[in-house]
Amino acid sequence: MISIEARSLPRYHPLEVEVLLPLPPAVRGFWFDDEMLNATGLTSVPLLRKVQGLGLLESSHVAMSVGGRRRVWTFPDVLLGQLLFRFSELARMPVQAAAEWLVQLPRDWLLKAIDLKQLVDEAMGEPFDPPELVGTTFIIIDMQDVWFEQTPDYFMQAGKPEAAAISQDMEIQSMDELLENVGTALLVDVGAINLTVCDRVRDERLAYNAARERARS
Repeated sequence: MISIEARSLPRYHPLEVEVLLPLPPAVRGFWFDDEMLNATGLTSVPLLRKVQGLGLLESSHVAMSVGGRRRVWTFPDVLLGQLLFRFSELARMPVQAAAEWLVQLPRDWLLKAIDLKQLVDEAMGEPFDPPELVGTTFIIIDMQDVWFEQTPDYFMQAGKPEAAAISQDMEIQSMDELLENVGTALLVDVGAINLTVCDRVRDERLAYNAARERARS
């Protein structure tokens, strides 16, 4: 089976893609637009394009044997897509507005905050190692600035070029310091948001394996 942890796809030959097409997305390792929408709760391809244009999601493409290319999404992007949908629901804001907040956060931090490695192991039905000790909370202060938890209880301001590198030299603050003189604060624990797509991926892979075993017997 193809690993679903990869953040980019190998360059498939069109005939390889044709062989992979009948497989469930959780087995072939990539999702087409309609499968991405179905897995995440996002509602339309135009919305997907807007979110991609903001930079939160990163699509790949596969060449088709009949000619042309089709846009596809890896499992990390499916997870981020469902995270976006759930965040917009919980914060009661439009998906595009929610994406504009999330895109300010470093993508690598988001994937660590949702614990990509553990979610992949869970979806694959494999035992997982103890999670890495990382911060999982971000705070929107006065609906202007976003701070993310670089390490537990220490926050760094997002939305700046330096933040993408998570530099140790940048000034960081504790939550108490951040909230001392603010008007409003929206605290979001990314690690506590339930991403149900993992259950779907695990079920698809289990069903595929069971069907193969039946075919062999």
